[in-house]
Amino acid sequence: MEKDGRVKDIRAGHMSFVNLALLVGTFGLAIFILLSGQTPANLNWAIYLLFFALLLFGVLFVMPIGGSDMPVVISLLNSFTGIAAAMAGFIYNRSLLNVIIGAFGGGGATAAINDQRSPIAGCQ
Repeated sequence: MEKDGRVKDIRAGHMSFVNLALLVGTFGLAIFILLSGQTPANLNWAIYLLFFALLLFGVLFVMPIGGSDMPVVISLLNSFTGIAAAMAGFIYNRSLLNVIIGAFGGGGATAAINDQRSPIAGCQ
């Protein structure tokens, strides 16, 4: 499908500021949830807001990437999945899960960082 000018470039200059503001806001909301001292039942609104803000950040983070950098994005997303699963191992106190899934997550991060063509991993 040929681009006829109706779709603008998503990598506009203001998108980096939007992503940064969204990331700082999610960190602030996460710190508020952790330090508020309230029960999770009282913080349902904040937890749902954090979930949707992080979901939006993930979409905005991946949207401008395309072409030959997509394998790097997939490696990064796989490593994030592995790291999240390793955190689940800490929660359930399963050291074998930490080791196996941590190796999976580390492998994806290593593959993403070693790709010298990637502007995503900061290797330009």
